[in-house]
Amino acid sequence: MPPACATAARLRRWRAGGRLYEAGIDILAQQRFSTYVLWVLEGNERAIRFYRKRGWRLDGDRAKDIGGDFRRMLLTEGQRTQR
Repeated sequence: MPPACATAARLRRWRAGGRLYEAGIDILAQQRFSTYVLWVLEGNERAIRFYRKRGWRLDGDRAKDIGGDFRRMLLTEGQRTQR
C-alpha cells in the first residue's frame, strides 16, 4: 500500500486538506498524468465524500493491508473538478 496522507481534525476549518489535495493534483497534472488512483480506508465516508465532490469514483476494487481494508478510487483528467 502506498504512503498515507490525512489532515488533522484541528486543521479542517482552515481547509488544509483541500489545499494539500489541490497542490498534489496540480503536481501530478504538470507531470501529464491522465489517470489518478488512490486508496481510501473502508468506512471513511468523510474521505469518500471529499474525493467524490472532486470527481473521483469508487471502482469496486478492494485491498487489505496491515492498516485495514481499503477501497480504490479513480480519477481521470476529464473528470477532475476544482473545489
